Amino acid sequence: MKRNITVLLLISILVFATSVPCFAAVGAGGTESATEIIYYEDGSYAVLETIVDEADSVEPGIVPMATYKTKSGTSKYTYYNKNQAAAWTLTLNASFKYNGSTAQATGASASHSIHISGWSCSSKDVTKSGASAKVYGVFKYASLTPDITIKMTCSPNGTITSKAY
Repeated sequence: MKRNITVLLLISILVFATSVPCFAAVGAGGTESATEIIYYEDGSYAVLETIVDEADSVEPGIVPMATYKTKSGTSKYTYYNKNQAAAWTLTLNASFKYNGSTAQATGASASHSIHISGWSCSSKDVTKSGASAKVYGVFKYASLTPDITIKMTCSPNGTITSKAY
């Protein structure tokens, strides 16, 4: 009887010890989005939409306690003319790593799309520094040359925010 209890206890301990994960490979899934509307004096406006991939991945560090989580985001700035027609969109894609005390931009890319004939993108520049990624774009239509900067930032706890200016 004592031997059966000992074997049962050892099996229970073995099952429990192997079922507790050391770290999670993927956090909570899903996406989060935020939208901001920017109005201009001439009657035109822009919509800045930020979409964050909430699926945290774990990137082990050299030191076991220095593991980083990774997260990515997309910010789309769509410019609407005074007739409320979408003219063009500038998109910033960025990836970040963070660990609760620091954050860093690990990648950044940008693209644009033209929705109204006659508009063009004359320049586009992508940079990343520290915990931020930026794209600066200049668009042209006849004598109009609006320029826009989209900046995406990640906080040390993984909150991604965007602003356009």
